[in-house]
Amino acid sequence: MGIKNRPYVGSWIEGTQTVVRYTPDAKVLINGHTELAVCATCGHKTDFNKYVTTISVDATTEPVSSCSVTMAIPRHKADVFSHDGNYVLHPGLEIVVLMRGYFPVTGYALTGQDESDDSDEGLSDKTPVYPYYQVFRGVVTEVSHEFSGGFYSASLT
Repeated sequence: MGIKNRPYVGSWIEGTQTVVRYTPDAKVLINGHTELAVCATCGHKTDFNKYVTTISVDATTEPVSSCSVTMAIPRHKADVFSHDGNYVLHPGLEIVVLMRGYFPVTGYALTGQDESDDSDEGLSDKTPVYPYYQVFRGVVTEVSHEFSGGFYSASLT
């Protein structure tokens, strides 16, 4: 029995579904990584980008600009903040902010396959993507930590 002939196929029609991908509008890299090492003994890492709530970047072409990143972390994920009694987020960390572009670009994600191949695997060079662009790169000069309403919050400047 094929997929089309199943009794409970409903309104599904082969080839009509589209893939929807949700990507963040911005990514933050701390010391070149999207993860923080939160446990020195076990090597556990956590992706801190899912806790970022606000990113503010000074749009300037001057050599000195500013950026502010705010995070909100639930109480049960408090290991994101510190290990061995020391805060993971502290002044002196390198921070890079990438924001997703508005205009789609094709041919950006090539798979290395032959262009004459019309199979599904060869469609990635024709698929529009929204690339990320670097909008800020600098060093963290100020960090604040707070707890309120069951959430820990951190602000990097």
